[in-house]
Formats: sequence, structure tokens, C-alpha cells
Amino acid sequence: MSRVIHVQSSEELDRHLKDSRVLVDFSAEWFPKYFIFEFKGPCRFITPTVEKLSSEFTTFTFLHVDIDKLNTHPIVKTIRSVPTFHVYINGTKVQEFSGADEKAIRAALENNK
Repeated sequence: MSRVIHVQSSEELDRHLKDSRVLVDFSAEWFPKYFIFEFKGPCRFITPTVEKLSSEFTTFTFLHVDIDKLNTHPIVKTIRSVPTFHVYINGTKVQEFSGADEKAIRAALENNK
């Protein structure tokens, strides 16, 4: 079962970033909609993996942020590619990386347990 929280507001994002361990998936929902054929862009491709990892790493809060919906948030304004992942420990960003790479996500979670 997925434990990913789909953040709906800047206030909600700020509140969750203060949790003890947080993985944030910054992505864009619009990406595949511009293609006529069935195509899973990197954001949608990695979603099942993040959902699976959320059940495995239960000490983390998993957040999904649609960068178009929260585009006025200061952190979202710094995102240059999607998906981008941030790891926060007690409100401090300790890691950032981009790409739909399960090994990188798993390593970030393992390194920050």
C-alpha cells in the first residue's frame, strides 16, 4: 500500500518538511499528456517505484509535489528538471538528485535511515 502524500498546498509542504525523515518527489503531471501515443514519461515511470519504497521505508514521510500546482513555492521555483528528489532530515535538505533512477532513490533512503 502506498504511503505517498500528494501535497496540495505550500503550507502542507512546509509542514511536512519538518518531519524527521522526508523524501520529496518533485514531478510534473502534464508531461505525457502532450503525446498522441501511450507514453510514460520519467515522472510517471518512477511513480510505482516510489510507492513501493514508501511501504518499505516506513520511517520516512514520502511526498509527491506537482511543480505546476505549487509553482509559487520557493523550493519548487528551484526545480530545473523532473523528476527531482530531495531528502530532508529534521527540516534540513541533506540530498538532492534528478532522474527516474530506482537505485539512486533507494541509496538515498538507505544512507539517511
